[in-house]
Amino acid sequence: MSSLDKALEQAADEPTLSLPPVSGQISVKIAEGMQAEVDAGAYMAELRSEVEELRGALAKAKAPGGFGEAGLIQYIQNLDRDAQSELTQDVSADILEAMSQLVATILIDLNVSREMETEASADKVRELLIWQLVSGYKL
Repeated sequence: MSSLDKALEQAADEPTLSLPPVSGQISVKIAEGMQAEVDAGAYMAELRSEVEELRGALAKAKAPGGFGEAGLIQYIQNLDRDAQSELTQDVSADILEAMSQLVATILIDLNVSREMETEASADKVRELLIWQLVSGYKL
């Protein structure tokens, strides 16, 4: 288990603390060169709401049938077509070719030809896809 997983699990298991009230105005940077004055209490309430929403999503992902088991692959499969297309719309042809060569090289190292039908565990396929994803984004 990675340190990120441990920290998220610990945060999800901890009860929501009763935090002291916040008052006043704070300056929030909206974009480069743009700031807005907002009520600190309302801003903190919104942030707390987002935290609770993320905790709920984390609990759902870790629950049986959630995305915890299949992770990224299942998440992507459950996206609608437009959202799936957005994931790769900015990927250049050169990067797609490099990702394809990565898979081809791994298959060659495993003595598997492109035309050969083969079986692999879901974990191994997932690992290959994650490597391909990470390599593609690094390129």
